[in-house]
Amino acid sequence: MYTENLCYIAKCFLDHKFIEFELPHFYFYVLCERRADGFYMCGYFSKEKDNLLHNLSCIMVLPSCQGGGYGKFIVDFSYSLSLIEGRQGTPETPLSDLGHRLYVSYWTNRVLNFLLTNNQKNLAI
Repeated sequence: MYTENLCYIAKCFLDHKFIEFELPHFYFYVLCERRADGFYMCGYFSKEKDNLLHNLSCIMVLPSCQGGGYGKFIVDFSYSLSLIEGRQGTPETPLSDLGHRLYVSYWTNRVLNFLLTNNQKNLAI
């Protein structure tokens, strides 16, 4: 029931989202923010249990939490899980407009950090 409700929440914010009723075939990872009065959901991502090609099936960050870096954190976490599992993967397509912007921003940040880090190492030599 909990994961089904997560899908209904995502449906409210993602135009292309359809409700998948084979939920036992998915893992769900929920990101919560801890506050003084409890834990509050910021977003989640899901991925298929037996799919080796995709590290992420659906990603959703609540509109009130967008812009706080939660989306990039979730993407990074999904890639970290894939590394631990010994698999490579990409997100399922098609991505929503916001999902596409998130991935472009994430990979731009990763590439620039790599280039800056390696450039500083070369300058030190």
